[in-house]
Amino acid sequence: MVLILAAGVSAQPVTTTTAGPSGSAKSAPFNEAIEVLIAYASRGTASDGEASNSPFTQALLEHVSGPDDIALVLRKVREHVFQTTRGSQMTWEQSSLTGGALVLSRPTAAHALVIGNASYSGGLRLKNTVNDARAMGSKLTQLGFAVTTVEDATRSGLFIAMEAFKRSATGGELAVLFYAGHGLQLQGEVYLLPVDVAATDEKSVQATSVPLRVVVDQYMPTKRRLVLYDSDLDNPFDSPRSR
Repeated sequence: MVLILAAGVSAQPVTTTTAGPSGSAKSAPFNEAIEVLIAYASRGTASDGEASNSPFTQALLEHVSGPDDIALVLRKVREHVFQTTRGSQMTWEQSSLTGGALVLSRPTAAHALVIGNASYSGGLRLKNTVNDARAMGSKLTQLGFAVTTVEDATRSGLFIAMEAFKRSATGGELAVLFYAGHGLQLQGEVYLLPVDVAATDEKSVQATSVPLRVVVDQYMPTKRRLVLYDSDLDNPFDSPRSR
């Protein structure tokens, strides 16, 4: 299913203490009753890439089909991205997964919400994010996931897509979120930025974006959840950004 949305909230959490970008920030609180692994493309700025995909997405596409547990896959992705970017980008993860191995090439009752946002205004348009979403959607479909792909979503469009995904994934065993687009971290909270985001200051961004925590806690209805976040974690109001 492909939703092209070009026009136009949380369970009781606990606070985790995993170090964030540069080891200075803390991760936002997530519901302690769920098992979640979040893989971030960078500790700061994530490259959009010079070819047709970002370094993070390209590494995922290369390694996700193998027989390895997700922990080893992400280690290979980290090494790949570090080499590709000549040491300028380092991936990292936070996880509360328990139980047995999680092998994406052998999914059971697995669902994926794949989001690619590129058509931002004000000179913020991105080159590869829709390519990244389409490539990841195709790869996950090949692996046996039920995939919903969303392109250039407004904030209201994101919530429509997330509600539909929640209904379709209910009763499943694994939910995956892949996000490629502008993102940021403010006061420890990570955000997905819709294409109609008001990016004038921190308060306007917070009011017109979607916290990753809300997506994970409220719209990924399976016990095990995996997030592949191909975006920035820096604060654009403090420093230049690429994604």
